[in-house]
Amino acid sequence: MPGSYGSPPVQADDSGFVMFCYVIVLVVVIPWGLILLKRGIWSLCGWNKLPIVISCACPNCSSLKKAWKKRLSTAWLTKGFFVQLFIVVGLVYLATRMNSYLGEVKKNKNFDPYDVLGVSTDASEREIKQAYRKLTVVMHPDKNQDDPAAAEKFMKLNNAYRSLTDPEARENFLKYGNPDGPTHFSIGIPLPSFMSKGENGVMTLIILFVMVLVVIPGFGYCLYLSLYRSNKYEILSSNEKEFEAAIKSNNKLKEKDVPEIVAAAREFTIYMKPNLEPECENIGKELGVKTKDSFCYKPLVLLQAFVRKIPIHNAQMLQDQNFVVKTSARVLSYLADLASKSPVIVEVLKFSQKFYQQLKVNDSPLMQLPHMTKEAISKLDASRTTFRDFISRSPQDRNLTSLFNESQAKDIEAAIAALPKLALEVTCGVEGSEGVYEGDILTLKIKGTIVRSNSDEADYVEEAPSAAHTNAFPQAKQEILWVIVSSEMSAEKCSSFRISRRAKNFTKSMNIFAVETGRMTFTVHAVFDCYQGPVSYTHLRAHETDSYLVCRLLLEKKKKKKK
Repeated sequence: MPGSYGSPPVQADDSGFVMFCYVIVLVVVIPWGLILLKRGIWSLCGWNKLPIVISCACPNCSSLKKAWKKRLSTAWLTKGFFVQLFIVVGLVYLATRMNSYLGEVKKNKNFDPYDVLGVSTDASEREIKQAYRKLTVVMHPDKNQDDPAAAEKFMKLNNAYRSLTDPEARENFLKYGNPDGPTHFSIGIPLPSFMSKGENGVMTLIILFVMVLVVIPGFGYCLYLSLYRSNKYEILSSNEKEFEAAIKSNNKLKEKDVPEIVAAAREFTIYMKPNLEPECENIGKELGVKTKDSFCYKPLVLLQAFVRKIPIHNAQMLQDQNFVVKTSARVLSYLADLASKSPVIVEVLKFSQKFYQQLKVNDSPLMQLPHMTKEAISKLDASRTTFRDFISRSPQDRNLTSLFNESQAKDIEAAIAALPKLALEVTCGVEGSEGVYEGDILTLKIKGTIVRSNSDEADYVEEAPSAAHTNAFPQAKQEILWVIVSSEMSAEKCSSFRISRRAKNFTKSMNIFAVETGRMTFTVHAVFDCYQGPVSYTHLRAHETDSYLVCRLLLEKKKKKKK
């Protein structure tokens, strides 16, 4: 009937389908198995990551050092790894069964009963029976006990005799090449008649296989990438547009605005339970947390509670806070990189410092040191000096034992010894010219030296990342130094670079285009992203503070050449 539905069955060979599945399984299991094997070997041997150098010996850093070593050796022993391993082992077992089946099929395809019985294809039934009787006497397993394959040969002989003497078996062999009948199955596809007629049926089957094996999995993978893919900072790529809009479109961003941007990360809405505990509401009211987006409220409260050292008693909230803190660290690293060409990077790094060291807005940088309190700082008379001056003193001049016990004083001295002391030398000018004129390209050279009191030359590894001292952060944090150069009279308002390795000395050069006549002012910030570190600057024409350097140059108008 025209336009009716239904199609004739499409026949397919069992062995061909099994071979198809066998190839698909091998394509999946071989690379997957190699990846799992590499992960295990690299983790056990410590090749998967460069070793992080934790030089601080305070209690928190010492515990993080032990945890880091354990993490390197057991990073692959996760629930996801064992699930994947179970799947791979199952696929390997399936592949071996299919390989065994294909081997049997190959044997059956090579099976020729006439050849086994040693008779011609036009032999009569009497000749076949005579040949069979003679061979049963010769090939019986009892007479060939030294031959391990005797039983198999005898079974093959019986199968050959049955194939040629049984009318149905002989007909199957002559028609299909197999005494047991056709080795195929039928597939019925409910399709319109025009799609199943003649060659259209085969083409339709091919298209359906492509849809099932390629198009649908490909669509699912693309959907996964759009929602759950992570970038190099291990945050969801779906965050990128919102973060770019928040950072690049807001040149007036302040430090107080950064926590709300961090709390808007989609990880919190996907992986955290949306319910709001009464304790979370109480802490939010105590901190005065306000946000435009309700889904940001809980992560913002947990983030601010961590920074301000507010204790949490609810077990679920503690678990959520741990997730918020670790995720926020990755988000802050991404935001700093995103703002590297904008002046707002300074505001991002200011909050980043307070986040890792749990500093309030008006807290002294000395609160970064273990066991330090506001009362101890006032008694040490440290509030009258800068952080750099305090840690530059000798242990005798600091006299920590007057306020702390011997163990606490030892922890504080260990943290001070691990802090990097940074010295920057900044020079600026035009190569081959004494003056600086409008339209010139200025070369700004920055030379840095990082010194640690507890550095051991024998164990120094320049390529390894160095961990920052923290009092309560739950994991080892790689310290990153940002050097930011900004100028209101330059075509490039801000330029920066980062030092993320344990380098002792570094040199960087920047080219800046001078656009206007007058007094040109450069501001050089040297900022560690994880603590307020001590910085010392060297420049002839500069005003120096504890956190940045201001350089001024007289920019003259370029003289016209006389004709």
